[in-house]
Amino acid sequence: MTTSQINEVKNLCWALPGPTLYQMIITVTTLKLQSTLAGFLAFVVFNIPCWIFLFILGTIVDFYADDLHTTQVKLTFLGFNAATAGVMVKSLV
Repeated sequence: MTTSQINEVKNLCWALPGPTLYQMIITVTTLKLQSTLAGFLAFVVFNIPCWIFLFILGTIVDFYADDLHTTQVKLTFLGFNAATAGVMVKSLV
């Protein structure tokens, strides 16, 4: 792909709602390999580490939620929510 094609895809992905990085990966892979299946597989492979992390985190919380007070688990996830909100606000500024 040429630089102008990549810039065109990037501008298109910025205009569409949703995460730009995922859109770029799917679009560039689909255009480069000329296969919709390749774009889908790129999306799946890119997401596998997140899925594994969330599975492990959910398993740990499920395992330890019986031993800990439910309030501690809720406060931990409330901290994750605050950190996520901070990252989102920082990205807007």
